Amino acid sequence: MKFKLKHITLILFLPFFAFAQKNDRLITEKGIYVYNNSKDTIQLSKDSILVVGYAIEESFLCPETKILKKITLGNTSEKGIVFARRCTHYKSWHGGTFDIDEKGEFTKYEIWNLNTKELIFESINYFQLGFNRWLIGGKIHEIGSDFYHYDFTIDEKGKIIISNLRRIEDIEPDHKEGIYEYINGKYIKMD
Repeated sequence: MKFKLKHITLILFLPFFAFAQKNDRLITEKGIYVYNNSKDTIQLSKDSILVVGYAIEESFLCPETKILKKITLGNTSEKGIVFARRCTHYKSWHGGTFDIDEKGEFTKYEIWNLNTKELIFESINYFQLGFNRWLIGGKIHEIGSDFYHYDFTIDEKGKIIISNLRRIEDIEPDHKEGIYEYINGKYIKMD
């Protein structure tokens, strides 16, 4: 009986091991990137985002995550990876003194240092939020939207260019236009 049980266990796990060996670029449903022949993992960001004064914490999902490219970080031997993520946000809160409905989406880029497994740069280059809010004691009724978008490019050495900002007036993006370079373990705006 022991002999048969060991073979059944091996047969059940064999497809997983074969997939893990073949696929060095696995991103699981829980946002875990598996690399280095399945020896290393990175948990992609789950933190709240802070954009245009909004703290969006409890209700955003990033169902689409792609590996944009692997890079060298500046003039170092450190390796990095760039993820492109499309995320959505939905909030519907209703109480005796307020109603809040929000629906939005954003696209963000995450740059991770593969050597240290640290998130070293995050850029939300597309942000759109529609809202309908009613609050007693404050603004009676507020319906509208916030929006910004900029072009994000990164080369093989990890140099970032943020350009061509478009936005609704008074909405500040997460980063200013310009060139960002990796120096001494972090990204610095050059101009």
